[in-house]
Amino acid sequence: MRKSNRGYLLIILACFLWGASPTISYIALNEIPLFYFVSLRFLIGSLTLFLIFWKKIKEISLQNLKACIFTAIFLFSGFALGAYGYRYVIPMKAAFLMSFDTVLIPILYAFLFKKKIKNKEIISALIAFIGLFLINFDGLNLELNWGTAILLLAALCYAGQAIAVAKAVTWAEPGAVAAIQLGLAGLFSLIPAVSFEQIPKEVSSSGAILTVVSGIFCAGVAYYLQAKGQKYINPVKTGVLFSTTPLFGMIISGLVLGNTMSLFAVAGSVVIIFAIINIYLDFFGRVGIARGSKNKDSEECDCECNIMQSSQEVESIEPVGISSLKR
Repeated sequence: MRKSNRGYLLIILACFLWGASPTISYIALNEIPLFYFVSLRFLIGSLTLFLIFWKKIKEISLQNLKACIFTAIFLFSGFALGAYGYRYVIPMKAAFLMSFDTVLIPILYAFLFKKKIKNKEIISALIAFIGLFLINFDGLNLELNWGTAILLLAALCYAGQAIAVAKAVTWAEPGAVAAIQLGLAGLFSLIPAVSFEQIPKEVSSSGAILTVVSGIFCAGVAYYLQAKGQKYINPVKTGVLFSTTPLFGMIISGLVLGNTMSLFAVAGSVVIIFAIINIYLDFFGRVGIARGSKNKDSEECDCECNIMQSSQEVESIEPVGISSLKR
């Protein structure tokens, strides 16, 4: 399998696990305060990866450790700002605002690394954003306010996390990057948990099991898949693939909890799928719209910033705040 194809598959599998997270977390969040749950989730995921990649983690350099710290800061900041912003914005609008990372990633990537973004990547990011808008459409009123600004900043942090991971895996083993990232994010999450929340006195067996499952799979496995996948594809394509997370979330909640999808949500899902097809096949480039593309992707690996080949929502079911943990 080509490395770029492997990257697509790994990121989509990560998005599937993140999409399952709200449904898996629903019962646990009725018993465990939000930040305590998130801290446990991250720490369990980190411990899982530490047990597997401890040899690689022991070998990590100071430079790599600094890169991992940045990924953890972006991840925690995105979640914390999102959780806070949800207090001031209705969930449907908040979910849409948090989706801005899909279009912010290409902007940050081009600005920070002076990279020219391919036409098909720009088009696919815009198509995916339209799909996300349709999924979250419910008469959205998009006036700017304090909550809107906070959620846009949260989306910027999530975009920064994707780019920071791409940079980190250039130098370090993806499993080590994910383990350190989750461990630090889990420790950061303890700060608001201890400061503002009460320690849960009693947790049911089902709540405990689901917390462990969420930690191992929706955190540990998913973030490892993200880091591994980003060794093979660039952050712009990764951002487009991230748009499948709410799509998987709706499908899983429908199957497990019986939630139904609106006509707009179905249309948005089709648009997102088309965005994925376009970034892979370059449909617009083939019909002559993206004139700058010569369709050489089948022969080269698209990972301009993060590969050195030689060294290589469901609103109806979620307590307020859990959607801020997009990934």
